[in-house]
Amino acid sequence: TNGANNGVSLATTANGMLGVRPEGRQREWATPALRDGGFNRQCPTGAAPGKVLALDPTGRLATVARFAGRVAVYDFACERATTELARPEPAHGSFLLLPVANFCPLGRRACVNDGTTLDVYDLAGATGGAEDEPDGEVPAPRGVLSPVFTLRSDRPGEAAGWYPPFALLADDRGVLVRRPRNRVQLWDAPANALVGEWSWRLEWVTCLAVAPDGLTAAAGGRFARVLLWDLD
Repeated sequence: TNGANNGVSLATTANGMLGVRPEGRQREWATPALRDGGFNRQCPTGAAPGKVLALDPTGRLATVARFAGRVAVYDFACERATTELARPEPAHGSFLLLPVANFCPLGRRACVNDGTTLDVYDLAGATGGAEDEPDGEVPAPRGVLSPVFTLRSDRPGEAAGWYPPFALLADDRGVLVRRPRNRVQLWDAPANALVGEWSWRLEWVTCLAVAPDGLTAAAGGRFARVLLWDLD
């Protein structure tokens, strides 16, 4: 549900399911019976105003697009932005479209694509650590994370509007992304190395996903075609 346009980010929590709209309004579905209701609770993002891009699978962290192209990691456990993600300077001072962002299945990495670059970040230490800061004290400043992997379009004409489908594997390394001619590549992000490339004969790859165990990839194409691929 995440994309360059409006969408709802979803996460599974201990209490059920959490959904957050880009403007920060959220809704919780409690288990075992899913409660009906609207998105009527505002996320406590006063310290980090912006648009929610994606939630990690546990519902603790969110990526938030802020003014002038800035992207922050917001920690719901301590209700504040804990880390900034280093981003290239936007051409027009702020996002014309929301970036596309997603987390790996374990929430340990995040990927952000603003139409120019696709950047992967290692989120080790990005949580606020609410338990290690005494009440009433000013939170310690958090650093700016630089990407561990960056990918750009091979086509100069796409330099300002390149939004390829992508997915992060749970192994802390793999990135699956659509490339020119609808080929799909698997990259080892820390090594900046191409691991595999395939032509799955889909007329247009519209979305990619990887199973939490990292063994199976799924690709969606035009005309409701879906392909499953054994990555092992």
